[in-house]
Amino acid sequence: MVKIQDDLYEHVNADWLANTEIPADRPRIGAFDEIDIKIEQQELADFAAMLKDDSATGMLGEFIKYYRLTSDWETRNAQGAQPAKVILEKYEKLNSLADLQAHLVELKLAGLPTAILPVYVDQDMKDTSRNILQADAMGTLLPDTTYYEEGGDSVELFQLLENSYVPLLEKYGYATEEAHQIVQQAIEFDKLVAQYVLSNEAKSDYWKLYNPQDFAEFTQQARHIDIAKLVPELIDATPTMINVTDVRFWQNYDKIVNEDNFAGIKATLILGVVSDLASYLSDDIRIANGAFSRSLSGTAEARSAEKAAFNLAHAAFSPVVGDYYGRKYFGEAAKADVLDMVKKMIGVYQECLESNTWLGEATKQKAILKLSTIGLNVGYPDVIPARYTLFVVDEQAGLLANALRFRAIQVAHSFSQFKLAPDKTEWEMPADMVNAYYTTHSTISSYSQLQFYKPHSIAWSKVNPQTMVGLGR
Repeated sequence: MVKIQDDLYEHVNADWLANTEIPADRPRIGAFDEIDIKIEQQELADFAAMLKDDSATGMLGEFIKYYRLTSDWETRNAQGAQPAKVILEKYEKLNSLADLQAHLVELKLAGLPTAILPVYVDQDMKDTSRNILQADAMGTLLPDTTYYEEGGDSVELFQLLENSYVPLLEKYGYATEEAHQIVQQAIEFDKLVAQYVLSNEAKSDYWKLYNPQDFAEFTQQARHIDIAKLVPELIDATPTMINVTDVRFWQNYDKIVNEDNFAGIKATLILGVVSDLASYLSDDIRIANGAFSRSLSGTAEARSAEKAAFNLAHAAFSPVVGDYYGRKYFGEAAKADVLDMVKKMIGVYQECLESNTWLGEATKQKAILKLSTIGLNVGYPDVIPARYTLFVVDEQAGLLANALRFRAIQVAHSFSQFKLAPDKTEWEMPADMVNAYYTTHSTISSYSQLQFYKPHSIAWSKVNPQTMVGLGR
């Protein structure tokens, strides 16, 4: 045993380090992960029982129907890539930027990859009472722009990516030579994009991501795509202002998005589609899709078909599943008890501020005002967002058709929020998620941070659903 005075970390953690193994289907293990594993086991057992009967009703009943589709591996494996072919054909038929522009709004509203139109609606950073139009940058194939720098690992990682995605494309029916060509074209285009987008470190200077611009002037940066026409079709309005999170990307937009680069753009979109839809197809396609991601994270093997099916269903119905878990394993009584406890703590803080002798009176009043506006999110939300009542499963339509319909509902909701006030009652994480976050929608109490994190293989980011090539697990 290492003495505490010699190495505190080793003294405290030696036994745990010696006796704990990282699960083969996970990249790490720790306290959060151990809780997540326990919750996953609880939910798998609970919902496996519900799959065998029709006892669940309402939104939870629709989740069970959808979970039944995600778990139907016999059908999924028999169909292979076939359900995705009609979508993939839309991209394969594109022959020019004009072709792409004609379909961009349709694809964007369907929640399918568009890459070159990374616009979305989100809360104004400096006026949190409203949602505004935002413009992000395109994403990159590698995790960060630093990999592309001299001395980085881009050569090795791009080879790894090609070795992973060529077999995936082959499973969609592409010939080996064509698959290599698609990946190579996507990589070359990706290298160009990487020159003009922010690194992860730069993005951490969050205040630098607030760059409001006149919308008409903003659109002049794109000579080859008519953003002034496309955006109003998405938000059903013509904005006067747009916040640009990555100014340099848009200043160089025409160097990236032009007819000369169309082959790379099309290859990037195809790669994005085959990756994005893989989670809804056969098990071999799902596993092939996650190869690159697992290599990057050091994960030894893919998640089991059982876990993958549950995670996929959970991703679509996360507030519904979180509500079930919170009510069953936390409950109304515990929620009321914690809320009462937090309110008492806030009261104590207010008394301390009121009796404070070293703060100025104006400062004290502002602090008390801020204290009074804290939003208390404890245990689980009081209500599930209304749009989830629209998630009605058509069990005859198949998994992918239902998934895309749900996705379109989410995208339509997101764009419909333009100019509206953010919904401060909606949680950004489901109640069964082990994680923590701070939101400007409302200040969250420390208790609400102890939610339960469920890692999903969904290929969308909140900031910009179109910038990520999905790297499924």
